[in-house]
Amino acid sequence: MALDATQVDDLKILLAHFDYPAGLAVAMKETLILVIDTLVHLDKIKQAGHLFKSPNDVLRYLWYKHTGYLQLVEPKNIRKRKKQNSVNRHRQLDDSLGAEKDALKDL
Repeated sequence: MALDATQVDDLKILLAHFDYPAGLAVAMKETLILVIDTLVHLDKIKQAGHLFKSPNDVLRYLWYKHTGYLQLVEPKNIRKRKKQNSVNRHRQLDDSLGAEKDALKDL
């Protein structure tokens, strides 16, 4: 189960105040990406580099930096979600087509 926003903030605060233990392994890939991102943000590049175990971890990190999503999601699902979130019952306020075009442009 992925971390909620409060847990993510707590993790970032803890990593800012305490060093990441060298032998500690993070089992959740989403949490691992958050740890790597926080260490990179704190200029602890060497520690962050040791956490990458495979090329997939690098791709997952790049995906997170590009989209803001921790889980890998197909672009069509992102586009669909943004379109659905912009639908309004009143035709004048409905921005679903514009949101879908913006999502395509962002990806």
